[in-house]
Amino acid sequence: SKDGKITISIPQEGGIIGRTAIGGEQLAHNGKVSREHLRLTPAKRAQGVMAEDISANGTLVDGRRLIKNREEFVVIDSEITMGGEVFVLKRESVK
Repeated sequence: SKDGKITISIPQEGGIIGRTAIGGEQLAHNGKVSREHLRLTPAKRAQGVMAEDISANGTLVDGRRLIKNREEFVVIDSEITMGGEVFVLKRESVK
């Protein structure tokens, strides 16, 4: 993206972000990012997703550390930091 942040598109049904998962092509080079780093599942509110840190090194949302293995509501367009990589969550556009 123009501001230098990576965008990772989240499928409607959610998924796992990591080096061998969603976003893998952007994250594969970074050994601080876990193969399966962040689990995302649909939330009851459309403007966000439930995010669960399942990583070794932790995940920040807008600069705040997620508690490991605890689901938290995260708004789409939040800034996610994993292994020093900053990216923005976007919804995959419905085709």
